[in-house]
Amino acid sequence: FTSAAGTNAPNSASAIVFIDANCTIPVKTGGVTIGTLVVSSGKTLTVSNGEVLNVTKVDNTGTASRLVLNDGAQLIIPQNTGVKATLKKTTAASTAKTTNNWYAIASPVNNVAISSFAQGTHNVYRYDEVESEWEEYRDSHNIFNNLDNGRGYLYRSTTANIEFAGDVNTGKYTYPLTYTTTAGDHKGFHLIGNPYPHIIYKGTGTAVENTYLEDGFYKLKADGTWLASNDNSTAINVNEGILVQAKSTVNGQNLTILDKTATGAKAGNDKIMFTVENADYTDVSYVLFKEGRGLNKVDHRNADIPMLYVINEGEKFGIADMPDNTSVINLGFEAKTMGQYTLSVKANGMFSYLHLVDKMTGNDIDLLAEPTYSFVGAPTDNANRFTVNLGYNTGDDIFAFQNGDDIIVSGKGELQVFDVTGRLVMRKNINGVETCHVANLQTGVYIFRLNEKSQKILIK
Repeated sequence: FTSAAGTNAPNSASAIVFIDANCTIPVKTGGVTIGTLVVSSGKTLTVSNGEVLNVTKVDNTGTASRLVLNDGAQLIIPQNTGVKATLKKTTAASTAKTTNNWYAIASPVNNVAISSFAQGTHNVYRYDEVESEWEEYRDSHNIFNNLDNGRGYLYRSTTANIEFAGDVNTGKYTYPLTYTTTAGDHKGFHLIGNPYPHIIYKGTGTAVENTYLEDGFYKLKADGTWLASNDNSTAINVNEGILVQAKSTVNGQNLTILDKTATGAKAGNDKIMFTVENADYTDVSYVLFKEGRGLNKVDHRNADIPMLYVINEGEKFGIADMPDNTSVINLGFEAKTMGQYTLSVKANGMFSYLHLVDKMTGNDIDLLAEPTYSFVGAPTDNANRFTVNLGYNTGDDIFAFQNGDDIIVSGKGELQVFDVTGRLVMRKNINGVETCHVANLQTGVYIFRLNEKSQKILIK
């Protein structure tokens, strides 16, 4: 081909293609492969959303405006460096609601200056894991002026849409990892970014290996949700940052990010996906039946979004790694606003028994027959409301929990309640799920005994 115009899309792996008129690779062409691409001065080749331009060599010396990738487009240049391009990202303008229209961004071009793309009234933050704090860029005084390759940033602006223009990144990049035990719920978390003009993946055999990272990661939605995502199946898009957690064994190692698009080997282990939603928001949590620890739960940027997580060994997880012989999953739920919620499950594996127990209402739902459950939730509800049983006889020792001035007891038989001196302070017959009023009891620790099981509860 010696020229291209309009929406013509030349496609030849060995061709030298000259662009001497404005040209667009349209949607649904299936991608374009070119040997050498030469874009004439003053002309532009635009790659549409969803399309991939795979080219061995690009000669567009002089300006990044000659090659433009719309949001969702990809550029693969395996044997070339120094390619100039403009990559667009669609963002909504910020509103008066400060929790909305935040984006986790990353730059696919080298050493881009924040002042080159941050227009209007804007906020740009990077995360410092050691100090457990967000560091803000400001136009007049700041501690950073450019976006580091491989690092993610929080971004929000009154002006919609952004563009990254410059030399497109190729090759590998490193990101320094830390794990600070004093960082509390944020220990080990880092906001990294896709440094390339094409999608990448995290997980075994991908651009972002899990050698020093826990399973899974979080993506930031425009409504403020940090949404848990699975390795090897969820793409990290162009211009996108993700939140990952370093393993507790990390001690100054660097995370290496490779210039590859491979999805890697998908895990063959069983897993369960839990989803909770109301009229406005959605949250998810996963159980992976495999060796490991998992990804701790993080608070959403929007305080109105409900929280769903797995409680394992006293910690909250967005993605929990659990052994194959697990019989009970403790599912934590926090309603941030009172209203109707729906909890649903998607199981991947051979499960013969999968029951959800609502300890507040006593409802026992066969999730294999009916994978959704609707209920009313309120911010005052006990977060330890649900259990998921994977067998008939679970051996779950948790049969009682406090909900306000009441104790909810599940079981059958005579319940006996003792104070710390051993004095019997309450006795009641239980048949299923019963509510015990304890407002008249003094604050302190009490022993609840039902049949052969005993449980300590701090009544406040």
